[in-house]
Amino acid sequence: MEKTYNLLNNNYNVYIVDKEIQDKSITICKKYDGSLGYADCTSIAVMEELGIHEIVSFDEHFDNENSI
Repeated sequence: MEKTYNLLNNNYNVYIVDKEIQDKSITICKKYDGSLGYADCTSIAVMEELGIHEIVSFDEHFDNENSI
């Protein structure tokens, strides 16, 4: 995933809303070694940024995240 992220950022114009959240999402993806998808990692990054610790979700991937 990190190689793809770097390939896109280094070779294309990637339009993003918040680069800090994008970078944090990739860090979270690396922490979970690809077991969480990018969208889930982005959700966790946004939740951390906003101080959200609880969610209602049917997504079992969040069950393994200690900070939620």
